Amino acid sequence: MKFTTLTTGLPLAIAGIAVSFPSEGQAQKRIEQQTGPWKHRGAGVVFPDKVGQFERTSITEFSSDGRDAGVRYKLVNDGGTLSVTIFLYPKIKGVNCAENFADGAGLIAKYPGAQENRFWISPSPDRSRSSAALSIRFDVPENSTGEGHQASLSDLYLYCPAKGDWLVKYRATWFGGTAENFPDPLDLTSAIDWRPAER
Repeated sequence: MKFTTLTTGLPLAIAGIAVSFPSEGQAQKRIEQQTGPWKHRGAGVVFPDKVGQFERTSITEFSSDGRDAGVRYKLVNDGGTLSVTIFLYPKIKGVNCAENFADGAGLIAKYPGAQENRFWISPSPDRSRSSAALSIRFDVPENSTGEGHQASLSDLYLYCPAKGDWLVKYRATWFGGTAENFPDPLDLTSAIDWRPAER
């Protein structure tokens, strides 16, 4: 399914699930914690400082109450460098999941020369449900995101659970590698205990 069909095709599959995306235009607060587990102030989900080859590099709160936050990890191997930012934030009643997802995908699509690579249905963050989240990948050419920036593959993932008050989204950008050796960000997310966010 191409990006141009998202706003018409996806609501049929996920109608009735309300979501939101991380706040924009609000002050950001960088959390200075280099080591040890970090707990999301709103949901109570704990983000470890390391999962396998993934190392946590930054924590940012996008709202004063800490309910809207993002945690960035980096993985470096012989194939390339993967940057993954996991966003955990509250649902907003009346905002449709497909429209939210299409909006986020549209931000990536605006990069000069960016082309949709593929769209697919992904497992939940903990992999307990096989067809539970929306995913899309873009090919982003060299210099598209800034002068001197490498070409990359950029993924957007959005999980809209039926229960609980929280949404999980990630942006994963793979520099220097190919689609064949793109590390799976779910290897990271599945190591996190999401149960506090589903209560």
